[in-house]
Amino acid sequence: MFLSRLIYIFTIFIVEIVVAKNGSSQHFPENFLFGVSSSAYQIEGGWDSDGKGPSIWDEFTHLHPEKIVDRQNGDVGANSYEYYLDDVEAVKSLNMNFYRFSISWTRILPTGDITQVNEKGIEYYNKIINKLIEYKIEPMVTMYHFDLPAHLQLLGGFANSAIVQYFEEYANLLFNRFGDRVKYWITINEAAEFCVKGYGGKIHAPGINAHGKGEYLCVHNALKSHAVAYHLYKREYYNQYKGQVGIALDSSFFYSDSNDTVVVNREMQFT
Repeated sequence: MFLSRLIYIFTIFIVEIVVAKNGSSQHFPENFLFGVSSSAYQIEGGWDSDGKGPSIWDEFTHLHPEKIVDRQNGDVGANSYEYYLDDVEAVKSLNMNFYRFSISWTRILPTGDITQVNEKGIEYYNKIINKLIEYKIEPMVTMYHFDLPAHLQLLGGFANSAIVQYFEEYANLLFNRFGDRVKYWITINEAAEFCVKGYGGKIHAPGINAHGKGEYLCVHNALKSHAVAYHLYKREYYNQYKGQVGIALDSSFFYSDSNDTVVVNREMQFT
């Protein structure tokens, strides 16, 4: 499986760095966790299997294959929807402490809202979580990794403040169904990435070029979505499950040859 090979290469790379930098006399703290990660659209395939609805990346790659270098899409991908047990076995064989994977919003809620819950999607992720726990691998779940339900994009997606309520309802469903076993949650993956390239240009889905407005609206609503999910967990679930909720942010470092600190600071603050 593609995922198995990717995990193997990644692990060897990390081990080589550790050996090169630390030598044999140094080691990581006992509570340091090693793990690997994936995202639903990139590995699952089964894009319309068992009641799953379309995401913005399904539509983006179907309607605009020219946006992808080799014109491929995630309809099948590594087909982890069928071979998820093989992937979990690969994580186990590497003695990883955790596996971070994302849940496809539309596999759980085909139209994006809680009026239609796809129990087959719930069952799929239950199988992954239960198998990880059986192997003593900590499941770490990302709620949103770029694959917004296409139905919600019709309302403007993350450029519409209504997305905050939709995300809270989605998060509540995940906490309710999986929270007894999942103790580590990531709400949003790399908001700057999908907001700038998806709403401030036509590079990523949903392919909206509203530069100067779209990316700011998107980031604002993504951060608010994270906030409502975090407070929901603290308010309704923390006392029972004692888990942790965070966000995965991507950033870069900036500098100016002309020592223009105003521009540099503004860019640093944005990212």
